[in-house]
Amino acid sequence: MGARCAKRTIACASCVSPGIVERIGARSTEIRTLDHVSIIVPNSRFLEKEVINWSHSNPISRLHLPVGVAYSSDPKAVQSALLEAASKHPNVLYCRLLSL
Repeated sequence: MGARCAKRTIACASCVSPGIVERIGARSTEIRTLDHVSIIVPNSRFLEKEVINWSHSNPISRLHLPVGVAYSSDPKAVQSALLEAASKHPNVLYCRLLSL
């Protein structure tokens, strides 16, 4: 039986996609990715690779989201549209204007 743990978002460099730790067992750890795919990772990989725990000391984290637009797009209009969409999303805490 796996150890009980709080569900935390982690990423293992070169190992798995970011996700939520669902179960920690003696030999493996089950991670549910953000698109709900279950990945079983041998625990030895966590000893070999870097592990990033996005919510270790604070459950609030940032998301870097690359966005591609047509070369003919007006950068200010794209920025305005993205900030407006983010500000209307209920899970976005704060939208800071980034300079282009």
